[in-house]
Amino acid sequence: TTKIEPGVSLPGSEFVTAKRSRPLSIPVQVSLAKCGSTDMSDFFSISQVWTQVSGPDSVLIPSPRALYLSLPAFSLSMKAGATVYRFRLYVYTTHRASGQVAGFKTIWVTVSVEDEPV
Repeated sequence: TTKIEPGVSLPGSEFVTAKRSRPLSIPVQVSLAKCGSTDMSDFFSISQVWTQVSGPDSVLIPSPRALYLSLPAFSLSMKAGATVYRFRLYVYTTHRASGQVAGFKTIWVTVSVEDEPV
């Protein structure tokens, strides 16, 4: 099987500070490398899925298969001693003809939550 890993990058940092009262959006860029003049997207597709790895409580990710982590305002909570969440983006390439996974990359994002004075 041909191994084709996706190119994955965060335009910002993998460490993010978020305000509870504001929505959070973390964009990601993904790509497939070219092999000479051949566009590999003719043969492979890219998929991704966001999951929460840790945090003081469970967070609903409205669009786990989107190219960005997007959370509504007030979806992250503040609990004594636990204001950090960790999310994982798993990006994988699939061979169009066989449906087999051909490569993958993982990105971790750490979000520290700040509360604002009322």
